[in-house]
Amino acid sequence: MEDDHSEIRIIASEKEHQIITTNADELLKQKKEEVTQSGKSAKSRIKLDQRAYIKKNLDKADLKFLISSRFKEVKQTNISGKKETYLVIHDKSESPNHIICIKEITDYLRQFTQDIQTYRTVKPDIVFDANGEKFAIEVETGEIIKHKKKINEKVSLLKRKFGKNWFFFVTNRNLEKKYSKLGVTAHKRNIKFKINQIFKKSKK
Repeated sequence: MEDDHSEIRIIASEKEHQIITTNADELLKQKKEEVTQSGKSAKSRIKLDQRAYIKKNLDKADLKFLISSRFKEVKQTNISGKKETYLVIHDKSESPNHIICIKEITDYLRQFTQDIQTYRTVKPDIVFDANGEKFAIEVETGEIIKHKKKINEKVSLLKRKFGKNWFFFVTNRNLEKKYSKLGVTAHKRNIKFKINQIFKKSKK
């Protein structure tokens, strides 16, 4: 075109896109497909929608893949009081602590029910069914308590949707007093007891 210039748009083919993409969700989907095709789906612990893994449960291949897919190593005490090392996806809007706590709670809930949903919107972080009744858990790191309007709106929504069937889970036990003024609040030391009580009462 000699000295002239023109805008162009280069569109990658489907195969080219698969090779160059850095999108974590797309990479996880590719990994899932590769594992299924190789006949190792029963052994793989990689799930498309899972955002945290316990490191000791991963094999070397999955560990390498997760690290290459924006997962970071994080050490944290679990809800049983034991220190664990996790692989947690990098998320600008959600802390590793928050992601790990949601994983720990949902994993514990699965011994009682498989009807569990997790959300990343204005809805509660965890919603589960206990013998026909819906319950909600809002996992809090303490950031929203600084904004009175936002926390009041959240509490109002929880009461409207779930009545008394909801509670806060605080990642930092020192926040319990602040949150307990707004609603029932649990922490790592008593979350299992709280869940056990819900399922025990719902059977009556």
